[in-house]
This record gives sequence, structure tokens and C-alpha cells, in this order.
Amino acid sequence: MFSELNSGLNLISASKERTALESPNKRLREDSKPAEELVVKRKPPTRKKKVYSTFVPQSCKSPTASKPDDRRSCVFGNTCTGLTWSFIQEKKQDTRNLESFRKLQRDDSRPSEVPVVKATKRKASAERETPRKKKKSDDVTQNNSCLLGHTCRDHFHDKYQQLGKIGQGGFGSVYDGIRTSDKLHVAIKHIRSSCVRRGSMMLNGIKCMIPLEVILLHKAAGEPESVGKSAAVSLLDWYDLKDRVILVMERPQPSVTLNSYLQSCGPVNEKIAKKVTKQLVEAAVKMEAVKIFHRDIKTSNILVQSTPGIFRMRVIDFGCGSILRKRHYNYRRFRGTPLYIPPEFMKYGIYQAGPTTVWQLGAVLYEVLHGVWFNTFSFVTTKCKIRSDLSTDCLDFFKACLALEPGDRATLKQMLQHPWLS
Repeated sequence: MFSELNSGLNLISASKERTALESPNKRLREDSKPAEELVVKRKPPTRKKKVYSTFVPQSCKSPTASKPDDRRSCVFGNTCTGLTWSFIQEKKQDTRNLESFRKLQRDDSRPSEVPVVKATKRKASAERETPRKKKKSDDVTQNNSCLLGHTCRDHFHDKYQQLGKIGQGGFGSVYDGIRTSDKLHVAIKHIRSSCVRRGSMMLNGIKCMIPLEVILLHKAAGEPESVGKSAAVSLLDWYDLKDRVILVMERPQPSVTLNSYLQSCGPVNEKIAKKVTKQLVEAAVKMEAVKIFHRDIKTSNILVQSTPGIFRMRVIDFGCGSILRKRHYNYRRFRGTPLYIPPEFMKYGIYQAGPTTVWQLGAVLYEVLHGVWFNTFSFVTTKCKIRSDLSTDCLDFFKACLALEPGDRATLKQMLQHPWLS
């Protein structure tokens, strides 16, 4: 038995030695083959997809394109011509701090502490604190039925008879009219609803949005019963319809605009110009006292009411006006006629109510004495010159009104006290 095992082991060892002798010969035979047979076909490696992160050059960053998730086409200039920037929006991962999370868990496991409140004695009713004062609001409280207006078109046609057109502006038209009850001459102004500026007022405890021109006319002239008592024309009625707002105002008879008067009669003498200017300055002082800034004082917005023995100036068209906020408030948006724009707005981009009103009154005086249109740009560039044959006081008054710097101009009260008007 042992002999058989030894013979088997001898056979196995002999086969191993034979295979060891054959392997070098096999390798030599393989090396002698042509080179193309040695090429091993391997599977090409899979390339990983490149992920480009969002990159914007520092010089091209803008506040609107600061977020990397925004998909916007950016222009980088000539240095990056031909480059294509890929913006790939990646999902936002919610990164939390593990330590802080564990700390929150520990805090939540603790019992909540009940705050201890010390007992205090209750104050007597006499020692109670006074209620705080309410902040002042911009709303104006009124109880006047004139400010409520009407919303019925039939009511307007029953009460007033509309006649021919007497004027037209950028926001509406003005018609002649008659009040059917007493045949009173009225001016009827139609304004498109989209062009109406409104202000809030408290009427009988209700907050209402009323056209700003209605508020200004009511502040300047008062109730309809005071017709003819103020320099500003009185508001009689107003209608808030679907597509327009209708204002019914007093129309003095006989009267024409100061512009039409100058076109027909030409420039006036210094004596008449003094009367015109004094009435306009007094009207401007009263409007400033009730916090009204007209913003568009010119010859076309002034009526000349001429009756036997009376030569009176009336102010109309408060469509560009506003309620005076503060004495030295800087306005940054001009409303009015560009010909009468104050020079400080052209230079600094701001203007104030008082100096602007003084400048426009000086422009009206210029047209009254010269009979030609006033133009701020022409006056600043010295193309518009003042007559040299006027009195010394009149020339000094011009200098006080038409100073290029607003701080060098006279105030409205100083204008009234000027020697030329006294």
C-alpha cells in the first residue's frame, strides 16, 4: 500500500517538472509572434462627467446676478470672447451642525422652568397713566357737505347747463356753463379720472379719497356761500363719475385771463403793473397761510375781473398744486409750466415752495411790463433782459424776485413791504 502511494507521488512530481520545463519554451514561442497579435483589446475607461461650478468674474458681478442659482446670460467683454459659461443649478443640501442638534435635544429634555412673577399692588384710578397721544396723520378731518361731491350724472345735467368750450389743458377741458336755478355763470372743468390726484380726508368719520384740486379750492376759497370774497375762485360742486371728474367753479363776470388781456391791450404801464402785482402777492400770502402751494402761477391762470371801478385779480387752476408740507421742504419733481421753472431746479434738481412762488410772480410782472413771454432759460442766459426805462424801485423789485439763487430772493412778506408796492 505504501509502495503505491510512493509511486503516485513520484508521478505527480514528474508531471510538475515537465510543466516547468515546457513553460519557458511556451513563453519563447509567444514572444516570437508578430506584434499585432500582442494587442490586448481592453474596455475603454468610462469618463466621469465634468461638473462646472458657477463662476462669474469679479468685474462682471452685479447685485442682480449675485445668486449662483440665477440663470442669466452675462456679457464679459472682449477678453472672454468664444467662452461658454455653463451654469448648473445644484440642489441645495441642508447642512446642519450635529453638535448643535444634540444640544437642542438636551435642552428639550430638560423640564421647562416656570417664571416667577412678583405680586405688586394695583394702582388707584387716579394714579393711572395717561393714554399716549396719537401720532398726527396726514388726513384732514372735515364735516362739510361740499367736499362729499356727487356721483350721479343726471344730477349734473339737471342742475347745470353746459355751453361751449373756453379752454383746454393737458389733463382736461373747461366749458362755459350756467346754473339753472339762478342763471349764475360757472366754469365747468372735465378731468380724466386717470389724471386725477387724490388726497385722503376724514368726512363725518369716514376716510374718503377726494381729488386734490377739490381740497385746495376749498382751503383757498372756503364754502360755496363765500363766492367772490377770496382771490381764488370758489368751488360750487364736483362730481366723481366713472370716467371723469367734473368741477363746477365760479366764473366772475366780466373777466378774461391776464394772458388774453395782454394780447389784446399790450404791455401796461408801471402804475397798473403795481396794482396787479400787489394783489397777486397778497393772494400768494393768503394761500401760503392755509398751506397751499399753487406751483403754476402764470398769466394764463390769472383772471382779470373788470367791473366799473374794480380791477381785480383772481387765481384759477389748482390742478398742479399741492398741500404745503413744510416751510423749507425740498421738492424733487416739478409740476407746472416749463417756461416758469425755477433756475435752482435746473441747477440742483430741487426747489422750495416760497422761492418758486416768488420767481413765478416775478415772471408774471415781466410779461405784464414787457408784453412778451417769459422764459427761465432765456433769462438765465441773459437773452431775456429787463427794460432799463423803469423806475429804480421797480428794477430793485425785479432784482429781489428774479435772483438766480433762491436764498437771494425776497420772501412773500418782504415783497409786500418793498418800497415799490407800498
